Amino acid sequence: MEAGQAFFADLARNNRKGWFEPRKDHHRDAICKPGEFFAELVAEDLSRLTGRPHTGKVFRIHRDVRFSKDKSPYKPYQHTLWSQADADPLAPAWFFGLEPDRLYAGMGVLGMQGETLKRYRAFVDSWGGLLEDALSGADGWALSDFGDMLKRVP
Repeated sequence: MEAGQAFFADLARNNRKGWFEPRKDHHRDAICKPGEFFAELVAEDLSRLTGRPHTGKVFRIHRDVRFSKDKSPYKPYQHTLWSQADADPLAPAWFFGLEPDRLYAGMGVLGMQGETLKRYRAFVDSWGGLLEDALSGADGWALSDFGDMLKRVP
């Protein structure tokens, strides 16, 4: 983990192709391959624990800069996502992030739409305060607030 964090800290300071290209093999061998192995192991454990097949996905390092003001070509972090193989809209997904200054894990439901989203919003309106209170007493746990990251709050 520390070697990965050091690499991404260097990448954050030198986010350009000329710096990354000579270190591409190191990134593949020391970060990508162990990250893919980690994703496989966790997917196996989640499948065993939940009784449902899970798959892991390690996100690529290249950024899509087509519509971005920030044209830096690489992501200075590695993110991994585990989700169920079936299409259950309420199935939770697990997330792990390796960044220069922190490691973090998360869990939640992705891409709710239609009736599922309406039911979730009604649940949060009714019970969200209790959930937030329960998490506030747990060291290191918090609900994410994505409102500041969005151009407009949904």
